Amino acid sequence: MGPTNSAIRKYQLKSGREKYEFSIRVNSQKIIHRRGFLTFKEANLAYLDLKQQIIRGSYLTLKAKIKYQDLYQTWIKRYANEVKESTLNKTIRTFELHILPYFGSKYLDQITVAECQKAVDQWSLNLVKYKFISNYAEKIFAEALRLSYLEKNPFNQVIVPKITNHVKEVQQGRNNHNFYNKEELARFLKTTKERMPWQIYTFFRLLAYSGLRRGEILALTWGDLNFKAATLTVQRTISVGLNYQEFIAAPKSIASQRTLVLDAQTLRILRQWQKKQEQELAWDIVPVTQFIFQDPQNQHYPLARPRQWLQKIIRWGQLPPITIHGFRHTHATLLYDENPYITPKDVQRRLGHAKVDVTMNIYEHTTSNSDSKILQAMNQLSQESQA
Repeated sequence: MGPTNSAIRKYQLKSGREKYEFSIRVNSQKIIHRRGFLTFKEANLAYLDLKQQIIRGSYLTLKAKIKYQDLYQTWIKRYANEVKESTLNKTIRTFELHILPYFGSKYLDQITVAECQKAVDQWSLNLVKYKFISNYAEKIFAEALRLSYLEKNPFNQVIVPKITNHVKEVQQGRNNHNFYNKEELARFLKTTKERMPWQIYTFFRLLAYSGLRRGEILALTWGDLNFKAATLTVQRTISVGLNYQEFIAAPKSIASQRTLVLDAQTLRILRQWQKKQEQELAWDIVPVTQFIFQDPQNQHYPLARPRQWLQKIIRWGQLPPITIHGFRHTHATLLYDENPYITPKDVQRRLGHAKVDVTMNIYEHTTSNSDSKILQAMNQLSQESQA
């Protein structure tokens, strides 16, 4: 017969899964309830540990008041050892801009479910990444629960909207406008060639015909380019660390480390720029470590610079506004439109997406020529069947 403890109770979730809970009296006025344990043994150990704290009189000491921002400072120091510096910088910004203004100065045990719900509702009305923000806000409450500063996590009762009208509108706007069709891209590149230095024209030609991320293209050196094999290897990117300092880092995921084939015209334009760069830098041969795109100090350009170029070209060419990231969508769109046999998996590998879901989102909203592509594919199949 196994161990028994009448304080431990079994209960069942809606899914049918069984878990364990217990109640224990602290004093004549306070009873603690804990639940969510996977096994009787886990619940019993937690019960005995808490009982010992009560007997020793240390339980109330653990309940000393602590503010949200103070526990956040403790948590972020440990979190800093688990993630890349660029991720840490984004997390700190998220807390400083969106979370700490709501909860920072409040004592954790005084923050109510209603206050948490109000914060989530406000984020969901104004921000696209409200779920991301909510997840991080909840981590501090979960930490407080783990350290016994709280008896329950108020965020467990918060309803986070699956998707809001604001998000739908923003996504629809991005989906409909943040890429160029073939004619718009041709006009963009023509304007760039006529109005900008050859280096910048080369930059946008490569951006549109490779699908590279902004940080990836700015970190390229000539050693990454193989003219003979007509390939380009992505093995580093520009990242943003603490205090917004930019530095060279490994790509964001294993999938981002990739080798791409390049078309002959893009290679010719790159070769022309290489020769011009040799003349500008007064070198007989540009070394393989030289950045392909270099600023006046012969360093890589900052991440913000391509957007400045882009805005000028859009204005001169009277083109619809898109972002630098929109050229990745542009590249995927043109690939799909030019060849009906190209699959999202093909484009996933080229763009360096870790998950095909991201590629599918582009695929779903940019294939405007579906009827003509289907007809092309059917005609091809018809010809093959008659052969």
